[in-house]
Order: sequence, then C-alpha cells, then structure tokens
Amino acid sequence: MCSVLDIRSLEHLYVNQINNFQDYTDMNFYEEKLKMLEYDFENYTKIENQKTRDQFNVMTNFAAQVARNNVLKAELLIALQKPKPFRSFKNIIEDSVSYREKWFEFRDAQVSMWKR
Repeated sequence: MCSVLDIRSLEHLYVNQINNFQDYTDMNFYEEKLKMLEYDFENYTKIENQKTRDQFNVMTNFAAQVARNNVLKAELLIALQKPKPFRSFKNIIEDSVSYREKWFEFRDAQVSMWKR
C-alpha cells in the first residue's frame, strides 16, 4: 500500500512529495519531512491528486496533438472510447517507441501546470 502526499510550501514555493510505504527502507528521510510539516503546518497546503476526468482529458489532449502520425492518433482516440481506456491508452503508448517519451513529457508538463 502506497500513499502520496504532495505539499507546497506557501512561503518557499516549492513542492515536496512524501511517499509513505509500509516496507520502505529509508524512513529517516520521511520522518524528517513529516516533522517539518508538524512544526510548520500552517505554511503548507495539501495538493489534491488529479481527478480521473482530468487525467482522461490529458490523454485526450495528447492524442489530439499527435499530428505527424495519423495511425497512432486514431489508435489512441479509439482506445479512449473503449472499456478501460487508461489501460488501452497505456498499452498503445508502451508499444510506440517514438511517442512513449513524448507522452511522459506531455503528461508531466500538464501535471506540473495543474499543481500550480
């Protein structure tokens, strides 16, 4: 079981990500971060994870902007209409060597903008 807490310092404007793993070996790192939060909690705000609909929209936007490869674009848009669209999209991206890295860059940029 893994839970993730993204926190943004209102004073320093940086983002920390605290992962809480049951069997994680380096707990000192996380204990230090949690103590920092307990000490100065009023200067932090929790950043909620994207909703499923928002994540779906990111995938749709990526598929729509894949202009050079009409076959891939069509496959991605069809995958998003199938049952289990996240899995279908992921499988197609995993098989596309040239667009796999572009997808991760696009997704990371979108998530970064969303967290601001």
